Amino acid sequence: MKPFPILLSPGKIGSLSIRNRIVMPPIATNYASLSGEATQQLTCYLEKRGWGGVGLIIVEGAYVSKEGKGFARSLGIDEDRFIPKLREMVKRIKATGASIALQLIHSGRQTKTDITNLPTVAPSAIACPVVQQTPVPLTHLEIGRIESDFARAACRAKEAGFDAVEVQGAHGYLIHQFLSPVSNQRDDHYGGPAQNRVRFAQEILVKIRESVGKAFPVILRIDAEEYVEGGIDLQLSSLYCEKLAPFVDAVHVSAGSYASREWIVQSFFNEPGLLAPLAGSIRKKIEKPVIAVGRIHKPQLAEEILQRGDADFISMGRALLADAELPQKAQRGEPETIVPCLSCYQGCSDRLRANLDISCFVNPMVGKECIEMTSLKGKPYCLVIGGGPAGVSAAFTLSQRGARVTLVERRERLGGQLLWAAKVNYKRSLEEAIRFYQECLKQGGVKLIRREATAGWIAQQKADFVILATGSVPFIPLIPGLAFIKSYDFGTAIDGGVQEKNVAVVGGGATGCETAEMMANQGKRVVIIEMLDQLAGDLGNIRPLFLERLNKIGLKIYTSTQIREIQENEILLQTKSDVWSLKGIEGVVIACGVTPNNSLEKQLHESGIATVSIGDCRQVKNGFWAMQAGFELGMSFGAVKEIVENTSLKIN
Repeated sequence: MKPFPILLSPGKIGSLSIRNRIVMPPIATNYASLSGEATQQLTCYLEKRGWGGVGLIIVEGAYVSKEGKGFARSLGIDEDRFIPKLREMVKRIKATGASIALQLIHSGRQTKTDITNLPTVAPSAIACPVVQQTPVPLTHLEIGRIESDFARAACRAKEAGFDAVEVQGAHGYLIHQFLSPVSNQRDDHYGGPAQNRVRFAQEILVKIRESVGKAFPVILRIDAEEYVEGGIDLQLSSLYCEKLAPFVDAVHVSAGSYASREWIVQSFFNEPGLLAPLAGSIRKKIEKPVIAVGRIHKPQLAEEILQRGDADFISMGRALLADAELPQKAQRGEPETIVPCLSCYQGCSDRLRANLDISCFVNPMVGKECIEMTSLKGKPYCLVIGGGPAGVSAAFTLSQRGARVTLVERRERLGGQLLWAAKVNYKRSLEEAIRFYQECLKQGGVKLIRREATAGWIAQQKADFVILATGSVPFIPLIPGLAFIKSYDFGTAIDGGVQEKNVAVVGGGATGCETAEMMANQGKRVVIIEMLDQLAGDLGNIRPLFLERLNKIGLKIYTSTQIREIQENEILLQTKSDVWSLKGIEGVVIACGVTPNNSLEKQLHESGIATVSIGDCRQVKNGFWAMQAGFELGMSFGAVKEIVENTSLKIN
């Protein structure tokens, strides 16, 4: 029996035959040019997924009107000038055997004048709680113009050779804004009851169908749940789908808006496939194919969703960032070789929020598919010190380029600080990543030595080049009286080394909060002391979900608070206006971040050994940055080596 018999079987959306049921959904990348044109970077990135065997690629949202542009480097389709570059891109993707559609989008209130140089518009003058720019309510004339913009954009997509278009009616963008009672408070025939709020979407779909003809497939993306109080729920979305299904060939079921963006792209807090039952509910209401989405990273889960009848196609977005060859590996019956997506946000969503182009924690090649990996001359011998993300990434990349690589790690396992993070129950997927890295190094011929690397030992190895990736160590601040109490760093606490029952965690960033949660789940009474005015400010999109978890376990939390002094039987705490005593604390866990572990760097430079530092031992950031640093060092190795060998400067 063939592996994944439904997932890998052909499917149809309207008149379009698709080679399998794996869909790459539209993912905003910031790869387009500032003027909105398709670029080589975008084309190569999509082409890689096409050669990887995906059935249908839905290209990221292209704005249909200038005021609807959502990001600085959004793709455009509001003018004919975009057609030639799009046609070239389509031709290359179709050559891979994949089908290709283009999503049509208008951001409405979920953009800024800084991006569009135009006023933001929406059904009503209600600001998006995230963007916080009050939009101008659309007039009937403007509504008609935007509806026609969608239709003209669909015609351009058809002319460029796309197999289909998807209309973005989800995630809080303009069509969703008309559908949602939260954002649509009009009192005309586009507002009020549901049959009025759906009118804008219906008129757009009718105009598109009239423009492109009955045979050209049209997909609608819609939220089953908005996850905002008073917003779209499953009952309302089911009604909308019943009304709109006659005008489309498939429905792509999603969830969330900017106000609940943790539901647009789900994190490791969420169960895999959590939105699929919503797609199943919609599927029972309509007689059109349904596409399910929502943290579906493994073909086993995708097949299960199809078999139980929740969907006809499966969107696997970030899974295809992590491994472009996922479909081929599933086809070969080798799902265990698929690079695991961590649902971490660091390379994709977090970078997009920072207006950067996306990449991927576990796959640094994302966005760099146009770069050729050339072989290094002379097969240099490289010694990599440290088996965390930066060291592993550098070692693997250098081995791929033909270098002879030895990786030195003092611990029993590779992974660096990922080993601590993997012990957090919702980050268990990191264990998969660590195992994957180990297998990659083995296949790449990297020699692994487990020992402490001293400057003298390194000198004896006679390596052509040394890469220091020694990571970081917990930062311990100077706290008066710390010697009066049993204290631990967060690594020791995560490893289960804290025996005391009443514990204070100093530091309320992500690491401190995760450590506190773990200890609370072990039955300890935990207090968090954070000097800033909010907890977990470094968590980005997933912060609301994480705080919800903390609230459920009832931790005592003091923000805007510092430890003034620790005495024998109490801890003195201080805010801007008050000092008070906290008694009964038996142990303190310091979770105030980390500091570079770069003690070897100076010794090696003084010995004249060609050395470069990467990752946390150079500058503390995050795991994604460390992986990228290792990859970039490997890719630019020849130039870096020449600079280091010919200057006395420290190259970072």
